[in-house]
Amino acid sequence: MKKVKAILSLLMALIMALGCFSAAFAAEVPTEDSDNNTIATADALTVGGSITGAFDASDDVDYFAVAVEKAGLLTVTIEHNTNESTFGYFNVEVLDKDEKIVTSLVSKGNDAKVTSTAFGVGIGTYYIKVTPITFDRTLGYTVSVAEDNSSVAEKEPNDAPAKATAIDKITVKGSTKKYAGFISSAADTDYYKVSTAKDGYIYFYIYNYKNSAASYKAELVSYFTTSNTTEKVLGTITIGASDEYAMSASIGVEGGVVYYLKVTSADGSTGGYEVKFYYGEDSNTEVEYNDEPAAATNLAASTATKDNGIAGAVTHENDVDYYRVTLDANHGYKLNLKAFVANMKTAAQWKVAVYAADNLTGSALLEATATDTTAAELSLNDLEAGIYYVKVSAGTDFNSDLYKITLTETEKEAGPKTFLERLKEIKWATLLGTFAGWIGQIDIKGVVTAIYQSIMGLIGAM
Repeated sequence: MKKVKAILSLLMALIMALGCFSAAFAAEVPTEDSDNNTIATADALTVGGSITGAFDASDDVDYFAVAVEKAGLLTVTIEHNTNESTFGYFNVEVLDKDEKIVTSLVSKGNDAKVTSTAFGVGIGTYYIKVTPITFDRTLGYTVSVAEDNSSVAEKEPNDAPAKATAIDKITVKGSTKKYAGFISSAADTDYYKVSTAKDGYIYFYIYNYKNSAASYKAELVSYFTTSNTTEKVLGTITIGASDEYAMSASIGVEGGVVYYLKVTSADGSTGGYEVKFYYGEDSNTEVEYNDEPAAATNLAASTATKDNGIAGAVTHENDVDYYRVTLDANHGYKLNLKAFVANMKTAAQWKVAVYAADNLTGSALLEATATDTTAAELSLNDLEAGIYYVKVSAGTDFNSDLYKITLTETEKEAGPKTFLERLKEIKWATLLGTFAGWIGQIDIKGVVTAIYQSIMGLIGAM
């Protein structure tokens, strides 16, 4: 009997301990108000916090207001006691300020915990709406909101270059995380700034949030004045509302220079997105901006021991790349442009033209077209020594993939010789000696006598 009492005492102590634990837990988690069945009367719920609720009737609805102070990614989780049912018991929807559904989830009777996929938010108030699918008065729930730290949130305001969200200096492995942003209106603009330690090329991705159905335009731009007013677009991509992601072309950049990624709405729609950068270290890369002769990339001649070819890309249909070449009088030169990678997946075409430095707006001195399967090659041997500019632009089949342009030194070909050059080549001493020997062999007296007799014969015949 004593043993039984001892066991009962221990059980009672355990029950009391659990009761204390439950009371402590309940004190930490607030409970919904009974009149939170409209957005206007929604209970406040903080990011990182949770709240408990229950339904009094099958048509009951609970609203919770979440104040978001920075753009980024969030998740919503619902937890409840379980039963054996595989039917849906709770429906959870996240609404924006216009009551548009951002994301939703369903928790079944036998689900102890269900967490939504990460969804994008901007600064403002969002609402969580919980409704019963299968009404059970005995089943309460706890709903919570948490940050998803898989991305770095943009720092508003970042609607101008001077306010741009800084992206960590990227390495050959790319940026460590995606950067999350939110276009809150058709006029909203988000800027990010990025730089690399050395010359090379960068390319970037833009991703659509799973909950977004918006279209965005992302442009890599640079500025050439301290007031950031002269904007040069180096590369542009657009992601559609149904696209998961879009990738830019590879864009040559100069080490230590700050470039900006500018994100806007492409069609007036709004929503969340993520961006990420990648970088390749390569000194033989065109350096944007080089869309005009004054900003041309220098193209040095390749030799038998050193390849100075440059990788470049026509990043959009109106993009042009200028290269400056210097020809000397002691060498011949040939210019070659080809696809950087063999067996490209899509057709490509590039136009290459050579211009005199003093006639950049006139007709090209030489022109050719390269394709994804055929290289363009131009001989520059007929050009005089000096500075020339090479212009690369998109052909009929536009493709933003990389090309390679190479200027190669060759042996200077011998052209037609002038009259003076030919006179200089004559061996005059040998020629005069030969002529003198020939003259010495002639019988001058006999020749003169024969000519005299011929003349006299003609006179006698008259």
